[in-house]
Amino acid sequence: YAHYARDLRYMLSDGVVRVERLRDLPCSCPVCRRYDVETFLSLPREELEREIALHNLYVIRAELRRIRQAIHEGTLWELLELRARSHPSLLQALYRLRKYAKLLERSHPATKPAVRGRFYYPTTSAWRPEVLRHVRRLLSNYEPPSSKCLLLLPETEEKPFSRYGPISILASLLRGCVEEGLVHVVVYAFPFGPIPLELDDVYPLSQYERPRRLPLDDRLRIAKLVAAYARRFRGAYEGAILHRDVRGWGAAFYRLLLRELCGAFGAEKVSVTPVRAEEPYSSLAVRELLDEVRRLASET
Repeated sequence: YAHYARDLRYMLSDGVVRVERLRDLPCSCPVCRRYDVETFLSLPREELEREIALHNLYVIRAELRRIRQAIHEGTLWELLELRARSHPSLLQALYRLRKYAKLLERSHPATKPAVRGRFYYPTTSAWRPEVLRHVRRLLSNYEPPSSKCLLLLPETEEKPFSRYGPISILASLLRGCVEEGLVHVVVYAFPFGPIPLELDDVYPLSQYERPRRLPLDDRLRIAKLVAAYARRFRGAYEGAILHRDVRGWGAAFYRLLLRELCGAFGAEKVSVTPVRAEEPYSSLAVRELLDEVRRLASET
C-alpha cells in the first residue's frame, strides 16, 4: 500500500489506477469522503502520498473483511472467480488451482453453507469442490433404481427441478411410469452433469444460477459426464430416451452425447425426441416425449 502510494497509485477492489487518471473518487472510505477529486489531486505531494496510503489501507481492510464474510457464507470460491476476472494474471493463478482440485475437494465442507444460492461461471466453476464431490459421489456411491429406460432431460432455470417449473409438471405426468419402473428421470445440467431427479433437492443441486449461454468446452464436458453416468449404470437400464434442447446446448453437444449413449446401450436402444423450433418443454415437445414413453411402455 505504501509503495503504491509513493507511485501515486490508487487501489480499488478490482485493481489499481494512477491517481491522475481519476475523474472521481470511487470510494467511500474516510479519506475519500473528505475530498472531491479536484481538491484531492491538488494536495501537496507528501500529503497526497500519505492520503493515498491511508486510502489503500482502508481498501485492503475492506477486502479482508469481504474475504472473511465469504468464508462464513461459503462463497469464497465465487469471490475468487470474480476477483480473478479483474486481471489476466489472477485468472491464470485460478487456473493453476485446477491442479489441486482433488485436494481442495477433500477438505471442503460437505454441509450446506449460510448462503444457499450458488453462482456458477463458465470454465472455472467446473473444478469447484462441490461440483467434483457431486460427480465423484454420484459415480461411486449412487445406485439408480432399476428401470426400463433412462430419460435424460435438459435443465431449466426453475429449481429444484422436481418442485418447480416444467420438469416438475412432466414428472407428475410420468409418476405412474416411474413407479412401475418404466422410466428413471435424470436431468443434465451445468456444472454438475447428470442429476437424478430424486436427488435434485439435495445441496448443492437445489439452488444455483448459471449463464444461459455456455462455451462449447463446458457443454462438451457435461456431455462426457452424462456419458460416464450411462456407462457406469448401463446395467440398471435397458435403453435411453434423450430429450433435446438444441438451442440451449448445441448440435456438437448432442452429437457427442448420442455417440456415447449408443456406445453404452446400442444404437437400437437409444431414442431421441425430434428437434423443434419450440422450447423443449412446450406443449408440443412434451406431448411428443410422452408419446415416446408410452410407446416404450407398450413394448413391455
